[in-house]
Amino acid sequence: MGTTGRPAVSRRSWLGSAIAVGAPAAAATGGTGAAAAAGSSAAGRPQPTPLRREFAAQPYTHPQIPYVRRAGQRGGADFPRRPVVADVRA
Repeated sequence: MGTTGRPAVSRRSWLGSAIAVGAPAAAATGGTGAAAAAGSSAAGRPQPTPLRREFAAQPYTHPQIPYVRRAGQRGGADFPRRPVVADVRA
């Protein structure tokens, strides 16, 4: 029992029921979701969202998405190159 007095639902049973509900819908649409088809172009590639277009225009100074590519790496120094250790004779 959960804290509300109802039987607790396990993750496995919840996921199983979600798959059971979603499988017929996916089969009816040919395996592609209607939402994915609505946001794609004629070439089949999804169109970028307005937030993605803003980020592409100013990736280093975007007000909502921080630039964290080298966060914590010695103040922006290059990453160390480790020697490759591989035995490819086997």
